[in-house]
Amino acid sequence: DRALLVDPDNLNMRYNFACVLAGYAGDKEGAIKLLQSILPVGTRAVVEAAATDPDLDPIRDDPRFQKLLAAALKRHGLEPAESAQMEVRTTAT
Repeated sequence: DRALLVDPDNLNMRYNFACVLAGYAGDKEGAIKLLQSILPVGTRAVVEAAATDPDLDPIRDDPRFQKLLAAALKRHGLEPAESAQMEVRTTAT
């Protein structure tokens, strides 16, 4: 909370906090809440990361996350199938 008060517009920090909350702290609600402020305005790189980041696996089946991610992918002209291909290329290298 303190870091968000110091630099509330830092989307990278918010994304990293969401990853920690989802992947390590087990706070799915907190992760979704942060992602709701990130994915609608995030850069293509942030959206691509969210599509494949294993830290977000614990919330990947949550309908709210799926809706946020689908809208963000669409905003950047990406399809969910493309994000799956990105993951294959990333793990293959």
